[in-house]
Amino acid sequence: MASTKNPRSWAEGPMRIAILGATSMLAADYAAFSMAQPSAVRFSLFARNADQIKAALAYRGVTAEADCRPLDTFDSGEWDAIINFIGVGDPARAIAMGADILQITRYWDDRILDYLRRNTQCRYVFLSSGAALGLAAAQPSAADTTARFAINDLGPSAYYGISKFYAEAIHRASAPLSIIDIRIFNYISRFADLGHRFFINEAIASIKNSVTLHVDANNMWRDYLDISDFHGLMTACLNAPSNYNRPIDAYSRSPASKAEILKMLQEDFGLDYRVSNGGIDATGSKSDYYSKDRTAETLGYQPRFSSIETIRTVARHILGG
Repeated sequence: MASTKNPRSWAEGPMRIAILGATSMLAADYAAFSMAQPSAVRFSLFARNADQIKAALAYRGVTAEADCRPLDTFDSGEWDAIINFIGVGDPARAIAMGADILQITRYWDDRILDYLRRNTQCRYVFLSSGAALGLAAAQPSAADTTARFAINDLGPSAYYGISKFYAEAIHRASAPLSIIDIRIFNYISRFADLGHRFFINEAIASIKNSVTLHVDANNMWRDYLDISDFHGLMTACLNAPSNYNRPIDAYSRSPASKAEILKMLQEDFGLDYRVSNGGIDATGSKSDYYSKDRTAETLGYQPRFSSIETIRTVARHILGG
């Protein structure tokens, strides 16, 4: 018989939280940051290789013993919350996985939903993505944004976003279970693999390797989330009212344009960059990949850092001061 008691809040004692996909960059950052805080939370970390979780935490300076377990055993425990980080953070790897990303996302999400139906007091936080909205638009996402996919011309580059979109649809259909989908638009880690082909990674790698960064003239806007703000957003979601079931867009205190980012990296870290065809076109073609939806405010989320501040902090850490 399913348990129907209400979810416990943080104030009622240590929350028992299962983190799935704990070797992913964001999951490891979140676990390491959380374990350094004085909050009363008991984490159990799950991945296909439990030893890799310990290595990821050690790389982030965690010396405390962590409860690391094989991923396949998560549903035998008793949890107040499950956080699902299973997925792909590197776009090149996501494309290489092809249709497998659809199957992997669905398989683990189904297992978690089965657990929730047996334990309805458990909260579920699913790490979604702005990619769930489909094709990039000229305007940032908002509360009334409509998802768009080229349904007659789907290719491997669309599979990641579709996997997130489908999971979100299943979650909304699973109300009144307590499920929140946190859509991450942009995040940069102090422990980032600079080989992953993101704009900001390439910019910091250019500084580190003393090479010129070549960029096109099109401007764009991005919203980079700091790990402490992500921790605050996660805490707000885990403390949401019982049976809260909806998506939440992640955001920093303010986004930044490519021109602003390049200027800061040049002035603060000596970035050498060249723009094709002259300068940045501040009014021309651009990609605004961030959200203006502030639903998270209703849960008490208040970001402390802007995108520029986050990039500066991360770059300083990676570049050694």
